[in-house]
Amino acid sequence: MNSPSKIKIQQSKATLLFFCIIAVLTINANAQFKDTAPTSKHGTLTIGTQFVTNFSGFNNNLPFWLQADHYGLYDPHSGNGLLTARFYQPVTSDKNFSIYTSGMVAGRAADRSWAGLPFLSATLNYGILQFRAGRFSDPLGTNYHPLSSGSMVYSTNAMPVPKIMVKTRGFVDIPYTRGHAQFSAYLSHGWLEKSRYAKNAYLHQKYLYLKINYKMFEGIGGIVQNVQWGGTSPGYGQLPDSFNDYLRMVFSQNAEKNSSAPSSEKTNAVGNTVGGYDFNLRVNLNRFTLSFYRLFYLEDEISIRFRSPWDGMWGGAYISKSPHPFLKAFLYEHINTKRQNSFDWQAWGDDNYYNNSVYRSGWTYNNRVLGNPLLLTDGSQTSPIYNSIIVAHHIGANGFITPNLQWKAFYTFSRNYGRSGDQRIPGTKHTENGHTVYDLRPLSSLKKINHSLYISTAYTPPRHDRFQFELGLAGDFGQLYDRDRLGIMFGASYRIY
Repeated sequence: MNSPSKIKIQQSKATLLFFCIIAVLTINANAQFKDTAPTSKHGTLTIGTQFVTNFSGFNNNLPFWLQADHYGLYDPHSGNGLLTARFYQPVTSDKNFSIYTSGMVAGRAADRSWAGLPFLSATLNYGILQFRAGRFSDPLGTNYHPLSSGSMVYSTNAMPVPKIMVKTRGFVDIPYTRGHAQFSAYLSHGWLEKSRYAKNAYLHQKYLYLKINYKMFEGIGGIVQNVQWGGTSPGYGQLPDSFNDYLRMVFSQNAEKNSSAPSSEKTNAVGNTVGGYDFNLRVNLNRFTLSFYRLFYLEDEISIRFRSPWDGMWGGAYISKSPHPFLKAFLYEHINTKRQNSFDWQAWGDDNYYNNSVYRSGWTYNNRVLGNPLLLTDGSQTSPIYNSIIVAHHIGANGFITPNLQWKAFYTFSRNYGRSGDQRIPGTKHTENGHTVYDLRPLSSLKKINHSLYISTAYTPPRHDRFQFELGLAGDFGQLYDRDRLGIMFGASYRIY
């Protein structure tokens, strides 16, 4: 992400059309939707405890799948003892109007101990719309999140960013299409942590998906955009954050010429964008659903013209409709971030995905990657993503051994190449055909192979279904880390009501 001010995802007219479509369809749409919110009319309160550690010792780093995609609850650098209390409380419940609150209180004993509220939100559902405020889980993208390696644009790897949000409740029918055409839209404003390089920056998120239904087939296509903007930078001072700047950021316009914004934001667009073109084809059969998805990852304006068409995520998932099958779901994903819009004379990975030269803490929150966790961070405040060039294959599966005994398994194979600067040989800088270039190491010389595995079980006693017990094992084997890792997780929870 060498260009500080990222993506104009289309021009201003296209973004304006985006919001006009949402407004018109929201006003006129037939209020049919799939409600994804909790439907229980009764509140719940569940307390739990989890313990995770490396077999080599409590002070050693955890295996990847014991700490990744867990909302940042675990300290990855040591063993963890975690106490949690989760609640859900409806205020009023109706199909077209409901209000509820939900959250979690957590305390962690680890090398870096912590206590707080990783989740806390209030939700109002009204007709086709949902309004929500607080910290809550909402990974973006059409990948199958329960088994995915993690969304490329906004995953479950970090603690949720506090925000206010409005979205449609699932897909909503477009008028006069008899349910054959639907749309889904999302808009939010969030607050990033104060301890970043650019302090008190904001997070803007939006998406728009269209879906075509024909018999057993569903075709989905859309665009997702996240923008870091505003805040105070040590290098640039106060970054654009007025309401006028907000409108410019929303509509992908550049900063005002007479402002104190970085020069790149005056020529490109306000803020730092992480986004994607997202497509999904679903086949709904009597006993199962097949889902095939493809996300074209976008950071630079040039990427919207598909200079790096192989970058992003491919995936396919099988999801059974039976209540307790041995194989409930199976998923395969392929992640590729090698090209990153590099020219032939440049090192591969030139965009330096998830890093940024103005918002130098990059695409992270509380020192954890906000996107796919296979792009690794060292937790620093400047250019923290040290492994942004990867090719990975990920397999996930889950199911039931008995109706009371569930299982889940992951296997992730990755080839890791560090980042663009690692290919440059120091002291070889020169000019060729008007370009500043370096002599480069072969990308293959930087390759580090890694295998990450995870398997877990969860047991609910048939006569005491308020209890649940979990046991998991995970390991990393290969050249990516300083040593192989093997660890264990066990936990227990009790639903009080």
